[in-house]
Order: sequence, then structure tokens, then C-alpha cells
Amino acid sequence: MEMNNKISPQIESELRRYKTLVDTANAVIMAHDDEWRVTIMNSYACKLLGYEEGEMIGEDIRQLLEESEFKRAEPVRRKVKIDPDKSVGGFEQYLWKKGKKERVLISWNVSAVKDSKGKLIGIQGVGQDITERKKIQEILKSSEEKWRSLVENAPNIIMIVTRDGTIEFINRTVSGIRTEEAAGRKLYDYIEDKYHDIVEKTIERVFKSGTIDSYKIKGMGPNNTISWYETQVGPIKHAGKVTGVILITADITGRRKAEEKLKASEKKLQAQKKALQEKTIALRELLEQVSFEKRQIQENISTNIEKLLLPHVRKLKKKRTRADKKYLELMEKDIGKLASSFGRKISEKQLKLSPREIEISDMISGGLSSKEIAKILNISRGTVDRHREKIRRKLNLTNRKTNLASFLQNL
Repeated sequence: MEMNNKISPQIESELRRYKTLVDTANAVIMAHDDEWRVTIMNSYACKLLGYEEGEMIGEDIRQLLEESEFKRAEPVRRKVKIDPDKSVGGFEQYLWKKGKKERVLISWNVSAVKDSKGKLIGIQGVGQDITERKKIQEILKSSEEKWRSLVENAPNIIMIVTRDGTIEFINRTVSGIRTEEAAGRKLYDYIEDKYHDIVEKTIERVFKSGTIDSYKIKGMGPNNTISWYETQVGPIKHAGKVTGVILITADITGRRKAEEKLKASEKKLQAQKKALQEKTIALRELLEQVSFEKRQIQENISTNIEKLLLPHVRKLKKKRTRADKKYLELMEKDIGKLASSFGRKISEKQLKLSPREIEISDMISGGLSSKEIAKILNISRGTVDRHREKIRRKLNLTNRKTNLASFLQNL
């Protein structure tokens, strides 16, 4: 520590008394007189602020301060002057480092400097550099504010709980319960008795394993209703040991109801599917029965025609004229086609065949010539030929070489 030659003998004497202590102290020690001139600046302070030892002695200490910091220091200075026997502690002040590009924060204990007669001759401060500590505090404060904002505004209920279930912290509660009422009470006060065991065992597992676990239970809901809750339970560790658990609880009543509705819908769908399968089986059996009965009818018709009707037709043929025989032969063929689809197909509406055209189509299909048809129907051959042309047109056979008789026989 250097001393300025301009300083009075009284101050010089005082400075020498503290020289050894000041220069070896691991703290910032500075003093100034009534004219704001630096009278003491120890080695630690010089090194911290970037000055050579003795460089600031006699200089105005205010060059280390911003105007706002100087104004903040004035009340402290006056207070010490008013009551020089008392020091003022915990006063925080920023000082510029040499070059004024960086500042350090000092926490001061400020006291009066007196001469041998007890007269106030200056102000001294002993301080600690708390710049890094302040930065850490600001980071922690910011982090805490973010965490608190996140927790307080989270839609879920978040609790910190001890091993015995005591609620140490809760961010929110269901309506009807105040957070200050819940804090300090047991978690189990808000859970139905039948769920106490599952909650207690889950918390105990987390304390023992240090891993996340969960449970789903019913509990007190909004406005004295009962709700379903799903809770994730996580460990809070200190020095590797679980000291508490954090519970994050979500109201899953809506989801639970939706799941129940989905299950009911699935059950109903399964029942409908089963009923449909049974109806399908019943319909298949019915169709098989109808098909069987249809075959039975066709067989009965064929048998009755063959065994009962055709023998009489054959007897009539033996006693008739040649024309009658041809007509009976055609009748015999038509009777044989009773169970066939020819009559239905040739009579379909979209073909638009007249009754006479249907009659002549049947005769052509039976192998009768135009001459034979004319004689049986007692019409001219020209009329038969015109009917044949109309039939071909309606069957879309015009300008085609398809044989009309063969086409009709294949219907």
C-alpha cells in the first residue's frame, strides 16, 4: 500500500497503523477523505480493479462510480457522519475496473475514519467481491421464477410429499379446497380409504428404487364430485438419497368416460357382428332350402310332364292330320320346356316382342319352317316372314349372319 505525500501527518500516522493488516487482508479495503480523495486502496483492491499499487492514492474515488452509484452512496456516507461510532453493513455497490469496460459488485461494511482526537477525517469500507455470487443468485432466481411460473400455471396438480404422505407443497387444488389448507396435511385425507394402500405402496417403491412410478385412483373432484386421477410419482434426490417425492396428478375423468364409451361401443359392435353372422348363416341356410325346393319343383314338373302329360299328347298325335301332328309336336316341345327359362327370356319387357312374335319365336325355336307356321296359324307366309324380320331387329340380329332358330334355341 502506497501513501500520498500530500496527506496530513495525522492521516499518515493512522494509515501506518493499519498498513500490515490492510495489505494482507483477503478483502477490498478502501478509504477516502472529505474531498473524496482515495487515502487507502489495499493490494487486493488494486489487483481486483486492475490498478498498480499506489496508482489511485490521492485520486477522486468517484471516478470508480457511475453517477447512480454515487447517489446511492451519499445516504450511507451521511449516516456514518451523523453517527461515526456505528458502521453500516450490507451496502452493495458496483465499481468500475480500470478502463471502465467491466464492473465488479462489492458488498461493503462502511465506517468512519477518525484521527487520534476522535475527529472524523474520512470514510472507509471493507468489502467482499460478490460479483460471481450475485450472478449465480440471479441465475437461481430466474430459474426459480421460471420453475414457479411453470408449476403454478401447469394444468396438473403438482405436489411435493414426504415419505409418510405429508404435503409439503401443492401448486393447486380442486375447487372447494384451498392450497394453504392442503399444505401440511396428509395426502390420504383427500383419497378414499380403499385407495390408501395402492398410493402408499407406490410412494414407498419410489423411495426405495429412486425410479418413477404411477397409479390411477378415484378421488375428490370439483364441486364435491368424484373424479378419476392418474398420478406420476418421481423421486426428489439430495446427495444421491431420495428425500421426497413429487406427484404430478392429471384429471383423466373425461378420458376414462371416453374409454368406457369406447368399450361399450366395441361390445355393442361385437354383439351386432355376432348377430349379423348368425343372420348370414340363417340366410345361407334359407337360400339353400329355397334352392333345394326349387330343384324339387323342377323335378316334380319334369316328372309330371314326362309321366302324366306327354303320354296323352303322344296318343293324340297318332289320330290327327299332318298339320295337327306338327302342332302337337310343337306343344310337346313346349311342355318339355316348362321348367326351362325360354318363356321368361323371350317375354322380357326390354325385347318388346308382341304376343304373336313370341308365339312365332316359339315355333321357330321348335324347328318349324315359315310354311308350317303359316299353315298352323292360318296366315300367309309373307306375314310370317315380316314377323321374322321384326323378331331379328328386336333381338339385334339385323345384318348379322346368325341363324334365328339357333339363337332362339340357345336362349
